[in-house]
Amino acid sequence: MSTSKWGENFDAATPVGLVFQRSWNQRSKHLHELTAEILAQESPTSEQVHQLRVASRRLQAVIDLFDDQLPRKLRETLDSSLHDLRRLAGHTRDLDVFAIFFEQQVSSPDSDIPPETAQQIRELLTHRRIVELARFHSGLKTLQPQLDQRITLIDEELSKPHRVSASTPPVGDYALARLPEQAKKFAKRLKQADRDPDTLHRLRIQGKELRYTLELFAPLFPDSFRSDLYPQLEQLQDQLGSLQDCITAESVIRRLKKFSSSYPDEIAELLTSLKRSWKHLRSSNRERRET
Repeated sequence: MSTSKWGENFDAATPVGLVFQRSWNQRSKHLHELTAEILAQESPTSEQVHQLRVASRRLQAVIDLFDDQLPRKLRETLDSSLHDLRRLAGHTRDLDVFAIFFEQQVSSPDSDIPPETAQQIRELLTHRRIVELARFHSGLKTLQPQLDQRITLIDEELSKPHRVSASTPPVGDYALARLPEQAKKFAKRLKQADRDPDTLHRLRIQGKELRYTLELFAPLFPDSFRSDLYPQLEQLQDQLGSLQDCITAESVIRRLKKFSSSYPDEIAELLTSLKRSWKHLRSSNRERRET
């Protein structure tokens, strides 16, 4: 299953209400299909869990960007469901992120973790993922009817006669009114990217919001947006993601310590490796921002 992340079939003169409706239909359908696909499986892959969170944020970007196109109550109730969805998948996603980090540390020439211990930690990770995945699956099964109902209510709102009026502002003017301020806020926060974990987290969220908004407005931009500017924004997000992954890894390591005390020295080494990675990534991130 795949869907385009780009906005489609409009130009600067298209009424903003119509662009909202098309964007909503595209992204809500994708989230519904992905949720159903995951629930049909016993053990969704790490990529599926990741893409579910991405799909949720992309739909969130639609209702945040076009917040004046929906009644407040409909918007807020869906906000709540989307937040619950991302939270449900959070611990499973954290373990998946940590598993990648762990294999990088084990395969490093500087690693002193014996193969037997590495395998023990892998087995612990596998066990914890099974536990977290069961919680995620159960929670998602409970949440899905509520989420579907709230999406349906918005579908019904958008299907009302004369709901999309040609008198609404053209989307080109709408974009010009909204994008500059959003980009300015992101640029200001970017200067503080590695100050502390909370600042980094807020920056990453703000960066995703900007990126997913730009995707929606893609038809308004020249071709160079997709070939040049967007890839640069992706690279910056990846760099910030690497910093966040270090924070996530540290959190997972500390949680794992609660479940096994068989290898405290190896846990300590992972924390040391984490600090080295964080220091290197902070330096790289600073150079990237200056560029």
